[in-house]
Amino acid sequence: MARPTGNAVWASPLAQAACWLGGADIDAHPWTVVEPDVSGTRSWSRWGGHVRVCVGTWGG
Repeated sequence: MARPTGNAVWASPLAQAACWLGGADIDAHPWTVVEPDVSGTRSWSRWGGHVRVCVGTWGG
């Protein structure tokens, strides 16, 4: 999960509360750990940043 973006930015306090209640870190950005080892990375967000999709080739 990431902070809400675009038209959904108003929901940022709600997203932070949901993460806090669920024990998640909204600023963790786990995809940044693998991106250096992945070539041809493409990424995009959906649902105002709630869903993050990253696609690439591992080890290439």
